[in-house]
Amino acid sequence: MTADLVIKAGVVHAFDGDEAPRGAVAVRGRRILAVAADRDGLDGLIGPQTRVVDDRRLAVLPAFFDTHNHQLETGRSLLRVQLDRASNVADVVDAIRQRAAVTAPGEWIVTSGGWHESNLAEQRLPTALELDQASRSHPILVWRGGHVAVASSLALELGGIHRDTPDPPGGSIERNASGAPSGMLVELPAIAPILALLPTPDDDLHALALACARYNERGIGAVRDPGISREELAAYQSLHEAGGLTVRSRVMVLLREDLGTDAKLREIEAWPVRSGFGDDMLRLDGLKLIVDGGVEGAALKDPYATDADYRGHLLISQRDLETVVEAGITRGWTVGCHAVGDAAIEVILDVYERVIARHRDLPPGALTIEHAMLADERQRARAVALGIAIAVQYPLAYALGANMVRYWGAERANRAFPIRAWVEAGALIAAGSDSYIAPYDPLLSIWGMVTRETQRAGRLGVDHAIDRRTAFALYTNLAARWVGESGLRGSLSPGHLADIVAFHTDPLTCDLDALPTLTPAMTIVDGRIVHDQLTS
Repeated sequence: MTADLVIKAGVVHAFDGDEAPRGAVAVRGRRILAVAADRDGLDGLIGPQTRVVDDRRLAVLPAFFDTHNHQLETGRSLLRVQLDRASNVADVVDAIRQRAAVTAPGEWIVTSGGWHESNLAEQRLPTALELDQASRSHPILVWRGGHVAVASSLALELGGIHRDTPDPPGGSIERNASGAPSGMLVELPAIAPILALLPTPDDDLHALALACARYNERGIGAVRDPGISREELAAYQSLHEAGGLTVRSRVMVLLREDLGTDAKLREIEAWPVRSGFGDDMLRLDGLKLIVDGGVEGAALKDPYATDADYRGHLLISQRDLETVVEAGITRGWTVGCHAVGDAAIEVILDVYERVIARHRDLPPGALTIEHAMLADERQRARAVALGIAIAVQYPLAYALGANMVRYWGAERANRAFPIRAWVEAGALIAAGSDSYIAPYDPLLSIWGMVTRETQRAGRLGVDHAIDRRTAFALYTNLAARWVGESGLRGSLSPGHLADIVAFHTDPLTCDLDALPTLTPAMTIVDGRIVHDQLTS
C-alpha cells in the first residue's frame, strides 16, 4: 500500500496523548495512514503517484476545530459593509455612504458585526442621526456583535420604533436626552421588529463558501455552528453536495429567543431527525437556546457598574427553559444554552440538574453551556459534577474587554472566562471564537488564552491563563473529545480522518507574541488539500 501524500517535516505534533515529536505523516484517501518518529520513516509508503512534501521547516499538527463559530453568519458578514478598520464615527458613516452609492434607494444596508466601538476615537456607537448622514434613502442597520445594533431613523420608522415604544421584555431601546430612540437597540427582542423587515439572504451559498475559504487559510478544519434554521441548513447541504464544504461542520438548531415556549416545542417536533444525523463532513449537533444577553445584557446577580437598577436580561423563564430542554433530551437531541452572566448560569445549572435526575443514562456532554463567562467556583464545581460540557471563546474577551470593564466593573471583568480553573477542575471543555462577533483566527485565540491580552483593556484575568500546549489541545484533540469524536479525529493517529495544518514556524515553540502573525503553509481537510502555499 502506498500513500497519496507523505509529509516529511521538521516536527509533527500528533496530539495523540504522547507529547514526543514525530517526523513524518502519511495520508491515504480521507484518512491518516501512518505517523513516524523519523522523518524518513515513511519512505516505504511513497509510490509513483504519491505527493511528497519534504520540508524541514514544517511544523505539522491537527487542523483546528472551533467549537463555537457562526460560520454562515460570518460569511454573510464578510459580504456586508466592513467596519473593522473604522477609527471614528466619521469612518463608519463614510463606509456606509460608499455602499449606499452603489445600492438602489429603498434597499437595506447592513454592516458586519465583528467590530467594536472601543476602536473608535469617540468610544461609542454612532447614533441614528449620524447614520442618516450616510443616507436618508436607505434603511440602515449597524450590527455590533450579536446582541447590539444601531438603526437609522428610516429603519426605526419602518420598524415602528418611536418615542412612545416601550422596551420589550428582554430588550432595551436606548433613548437620547429628549426621550426619543437614539438608534441603539440591545438584545433580539428590541432588534426583532427591524430584523423582520430585512430581505432573506439570496447568496448564502457564496457566503458559506467564502467563510470556508477564509477558515482554511487560517488552519481551521472543523467548526460547530451554534444556531441555524432549517432554511440555513439547506445552504450547508447544497454546498456539501456541490463539493464546496471544505470545513467539517457540526450545526446546531437555533430555538430563537423571540419564540414562545409552544413555538419552540413545535420547532423541535418539526425535525424528523436528531443529534448525530448526517455524515463526517456535515452533521446535526444539537439544539441551541439563548438564556441571557451579551456583555450589555448578561443576566447578573449583582447590578451593572453603569446602572445600580439594572441586572441584564433573562430571556426565558426557568420553568419554560426546563420544559424545552426536557423535550429536546426526550427526542434524542443534545442541548446547548447560551449564558454569559452568573445569574443565567445558575438558572441553567438548576434546570440541567433536574433534567439529568430524570435521565440518568445521559452521557457527559449531552448538555452544554456556551460561554459560561462569569461562572463562579461553586457553579464550576456543579457543572463538572453533572458532566456538563463547557464551550469557552476567549476572542470575546479580546474584542469586548473594554465593555466588560465598563459595564461589569474591573473585578467581574477579570473573572470572565476562568479557563484555567475549568481545566484544573477536570471539566469537559473546548475552545472556539464566537465568530462573527469576535475574530475567528485560532492562533489569536490561543495567544489570548495564554496571555489574557485584550484589544483595548489590557490583560484581564491573568490568573486564568493556561499554558500553550493546553490551549492548542482545546482546539484539537480536546475539542474532538468534546463532541464525542475523539476516536475519529482531533489527533494525527493512523485511521483518523486526515485534518491537518502545517506551518513554516513551529507554533508550539515560537516566540509567544508571534503566534497571531503565523500563516499556515498548508491545510488539509478530509484528506483534501484546501489551502496550499507550498506550491504557490
